[in-house]
Amino acid sequence: MSASGPSRSLAIVSGRDLLSVRLSSHSACQVAWLSGLLLLALALVPAAVAQTVSFTVTTLTDDVDSEPQHCNQTQGGAKPSSNCSLRDALGAADALNSGNPITINFDAGLASTAKPSAYTLGQGGALMNYSSVNIVGPGPLALTISGGGKYAIFVFAGANSGDSTVSVSGLTLSNGYGGDGGAITSYVDLTLDNCILTGNSVSDDGGALMDQGPSLHVTNSIITGNSSLDSGAIYNYGSVMTIDDSTISNNTALDAGAIQNSGALTITNSVFSGNSSTLDDGGGIDNFGGSLNIDSSFFLGNSTAARGGAISTGGLPTNISNTVISRNSAPPNQGSGIFNLNSDLTLTNDIIPDAIVGAYTGSVSTGPVTAPGLALQGTPVVVTRGSSSGNTSTITITPAGGLTGTVALTATVSSAPAGAVPLMLSFGSTSPLLLPGTKPATATLTVSTVASTANVLSPGRNGDLSLYASGGAGLALLFFCGYPARRRRSLYLTGVMVLSAAVLCALSACGGGGSSQPTTPGDYTIQVSAISGTTSANCTIAVTVQ
Repeated sequence: MSASGPSRSLAIVSGRDLLSVRLSSHSACQVAWLSGLLLLALALVPAAVAQTVSFTVTTLTDDVDSEPQHCNQTQGGAKPSSNCSLRDALGAADALNSGNPITINFDAGLASTAKPSAYTLGQGGALMNYSSVNIVGPGPLALTISGGGKYAIFVFAGANSGDSTVSVSGLTLSNGYGGDGGAITSYVDLTLDNCILTGNSVSDDGGALMDQGPSLHVTNSIITGNSSLDSGAIYNYGSVMTIDDSTISNNTALDAGAIQNSGALTITNSVFSGNSSTLDDGGGIDNFGGSLNIDSSFFLGNSTAARGGAISTGGLPTNISNTVISRNSAPPNQGSGIFNLNSDLTLTNDIIPDAIVGAYTGSVSTGPVTAPGLALQGTPVVVTRGSSSGNTSTITITPAGGLTGTVALTATVSSAPAGAVPLMLSFGSTSPLLLPGTKPATATLTVSTVASTANVLSPGRNGDLSLYASGGAGLALLFFCGYPARRRRSLYLTGVMVLSAAVLCALSACGGGGSSQPTTPGDYTIQVSAISGTTSANCTIAVTVQ
């Protein structure tokens, strides 16, 4: 290989092997070649960093019994076993029982938002767990764990009651059935984040979740369409429970349409809507024997056949602030909004056009009530043609009036320079997205462009090697000199493959490549649209291509 400009030789000696490479400070090809050495070194030198133990689920077929031997530890990039089910992974975590939470994740090929999948429980029944685990799913719109209408889904028992912590994120739990807790029965410190619990039912308490542990934290989640005898969504039996930025909707029970609370319940930035108790108190919440604190939330369209269309409370103090309670229903004189039996009820800066029965302190407004809606805003984009830097717009979706649910986003070019080549626009995995509560959510719009000519790496000043080439050569030197001599021959083929890929990259950098038509420079306007049910919103984004 030859190139103009001054050149130097670098010799790397390892045992009987001699590698001599002529390097030109003016050659992008040689920089790319040396980058291959860097990739090889980084790929084969093991990381000396302690990592959390993890197991990777690789099959959506459930086992009858837990088979921990089907799973291997996958921290550090180890290739996972091909037949590790979720039941097996939970059994492997229990067998290890390290005391620290063990991560259980899912192979990327199992499910995605573009290709959703389901894991349905088989004859083994509910998934039992006796240790601390973090179950990390690919997203609630990607993967559903189903009880098949026959079994409750998870029972988090803990090694001993109260000494285990469990988190579940990025999953939908659906179609569970049992006596208590159709999706989850918990005796541990439990956190649910970015989950959907829907279509679960039980013959007794907690249509979606039965909580008897020390604490329960629900964030960024939706619990909808569940049913039970008592507490259609959650039965909180004495736990410290928080709900933040979540929706509890369309759950039904004879008593407590959404939540029965006898613990310490705090609710923020959340929406309770369409829940119903068909026989007894509390269309949304039946709070007796517990404390209740609510802030910046909505209670809309809940109903009861008895007392408290939105909330029925008594006993320990109840504090409600910055909250809208509207369009709820109850029989006459039974409190379509709130029924307070004997609680110390404090209302602060609330909008409650519905009826309140019972004593309270504070001031209440009756309106106006903002209608459900969306607002969109996007950041401008200034991008150099062909660049993958600075080519994204952050789209902020802000709900109003208690609107929650799934939002689909689209983007189109509404104006462009004359004769312009169309821009390539994509939201990737960020659309559709969930608005689980009252907080804004964000998506990323990527604007892809094509350069006018192939990018060429700049030469180093005064003929010196570029910083990247020097770094790559140095790391490669450490790799070859530091690796045991008896193993170098076995790695020869791997090295050849990596360096061959680097050569192909070099050829591309030196002018080889496709024939994509370059993007026209100038100013563009992008229209972004968001749709959630029958509600929609639009905004425009300015894009400048240089």
